Amino acid sequence: MTDRLSRGPTGSASPSPSQPGQQGGRGLPVRRAMPSLLALVVATACSTDGDAAARRSTVRDSAGIAIAENVSPDDSAANQWWRLGDAQLDIGGADAAEAYAVFRVVGAMRTADGRIVVASAGSSDVRYYDAHGAWLKTTGRQGGGPGEFQNPYLLERGGADTVYVADGANRRIAILAPDGSFVRDIPEMGAAPRVYGRFADGTWLGGADMRLGPADMASMSNTLTRGDLALVRYDERLGVGDTILTLPGAERVINVSATNGTITRIEIFRPAFAKTPIELACGHEICAGTQENAEIRVYGQDGALHRIVRTGRAPEPVTEAHLGAEFEQRLAAMPEPARDQARAAGRGDRPHGEFVPPYEILLIDRIGRFWLSDYNDPLDPPGRWTVYDRNGAVLARIQLPARFRPYDIGEDWILGREFDDLDVEHVKLYPIIADAE
Repeated sequence: MTDRLSRGPTGSASPSPSQPGQQGGRGLPVRRAMPSLLALVVATACSTDGDAAARRSTVRDSAGIAIAENVSPDDSAANQWWRLGDAQLDIGGADAAEAYAVFRVVGAMRTADGRIVVASAGSSDVRYYDAHGAWLKTTGRQGGGPGEFQNPYLLERGGADTVYVADGANRRIAILAPDGSFVRDIPEMGAAPRVYGRFADGTWLGGADMRLGPADMASMSNTLTRGDLALVRYDERLGVGDTILTLPGAERVINVSATNGTITRIEIFRPAFAKTPIELACGHEICAGTQENAEIRVYGQDGALHRIVRTGRAPEPVTEAHLGAEFEQRLAAMPEPARDQARAAGRGDRPHGEFVPPYEILLIDRIGRFWLSDYNDPLDPPGRWTVYDRNGAVLARIQLPARFRPYDIGEDWILGREFDDLDVEHVKLYPIIADAE
């Protein structure tokens, strides 16, 4: 794996020889308390449970496909646990000045000299801060002209700190120079309405849901439906290429209203515990998970399967307790009048997923490790992740703040968006610490 990190909803050339937090100058000093990656692999490949040594990970070859088999990532003492130190950078907050107030952050990254780049859909811009969080520059504004944004949704890192910003409404990708100035736009992407990341060769991974006709929608009304997702390669010079892979798309419920046989309204929503695919451009490969099972698959750009990472997590059926907790979670996010109405109406008999999805978010950090979050199950503690080495062998578990969404992860630091108790957004940088014991 290369140094690619992305998604959610957040591809590049090789990392800079000197990483932020490991250099002098303007780079924010980050405490290094982690042993080497090799030492972690050796230390965590096996663990002791009582008097018996239990193998936690096995990596094997099967007909040229590397398969990593892991023991379920539970919270037992058998796991190596990493933790976060105190935040070393905090941008945002209720009292922040305009240049520091962030809203609907969709991506954040560190440059080689420690600067922080933040893309926000709420302000339709990209902001640059120095290594200590002081504002330097804002690029873009709301609009459809060159260098303007309407719905930015993906921030990508390129070589030499070039930045790419994908805009859904404008259907293009903006290129920003290392100093933050606007360079140009990559034009409309044709049949690939959304991109999932940039390959190391400069092309893009895009995707398009297979569309259903009105008759199909009518026959599926009020049922759990899962169409297909076609992954394509987008080249700025050549346009959209052939389909690389076809994967199961997102599970959704379609409600169709009709009068005298004529469809008058179509409503599509995401039901509780729905499966949602993950797709990342990872260097020269594609990392994908469909949530059908507890595994991540790595493909070549030609669609050939290269590796399988199996987490070992057992399927967990959705129970009444899950559905009740999910309902309360939805109510808590509503304004009070709407909450009272929804509670009075009750949960109803809404379609839902049969099993709790085995994971939620996949990220690949700067040195090729897989970061896989537990599913946001309302019955489990939020913010728990499992880290795997580039071969897919489990390294550690880590507890992140419950409302923290990481976007960029180095060897010993993590950068992301965090909501405070007032539901106000911050961009924070934390050191990652692996205790020796």
